[in-house]
Amino acid sequence: MKNKSLLALNFNIACNDYVKALCKKYNFDYDEAYWIGDEVGGILDINEGEYVFGLLEIIYIVDNNIEYETFDAWYTYTLRLSMIDANIPLPNLKSWCKGCPIKSEKEICELEALKAKLQEAEMLLEENVNKFKNK
Repeated sequence: MKNKSLLALNFNIACNDYVKALCKKYNFDYDEAYWIGDEVGGILDINEGEYVFGLLEIIYIVDNNIEYETFDAWYTYTLRLSMIDANIPLPNLKSWCKGCPIKSEKEICELEALKAKLQEAEMLLEENVNKFKNK
């Protein structure tokens, strides 16, 4: 078995080479990319949270030459749904590229409207609870 430190070094080099390839492909600034918590191969942040990637997405993009428009559509879709509710199942990039079932724009807009109504109701409830407490 190879020396553990050599394996770790090769892993770090491979991960960072994938990041360089991703940045070159999408014209991202490599100097603005960093592994969160300095955990190479974990979660990559680019441009202070503008984009957050897992290693599997990075590898899939680079190895399969995924166009930026495809990536951006998937990223925007998953971001919108996760902002509505963290429990909504999200497709990974590979499934997205293979044409998995997704919610329509109309469905997403309806969910966003329902989320806004829920937030309004929660605020109204909190206001009324506070009024009741202050009586």
